[in-house]
Amino acid sequence: KLLGVYINSTLSWDEHINNLIKRCNMYLYLLSHIKCYLSVPSRKLFYNAYIIMAHFDYCCVIWGNCSAHLEDKLTKFPKRAARLILDRDFSTHLHSYSLN
Repeated sequence: KLLGVYINSTLSWDEHINNLIKRCNMYLYLLSHIKCYLSVPSRKLFYNAYIIMAHFDYCCVIWGNCSAHLEDKLTKFPKRAARLILDRDFSTHLHSYSLN
């Protein structure tokens, strides 16, 4: 682990992305418990400050060669977060989920 980035000898990014999703899930779990006290704009602010800016934007440029499985994990997380923030159920199809 170097500056918060997990690097292995093959540069596969498996460990880094799995740890990233794990940390982000922890914040999403916290948000799920406090969302009843927050307005939707405050939920978006929490998401952008504690998850996107702190974790997803850091070193995202170098993930270009990650596996399809890891890429799928990275694209499903924001959709799940958007459903939580906007109070939608899991079956809701989100065409656009910009939370900025």
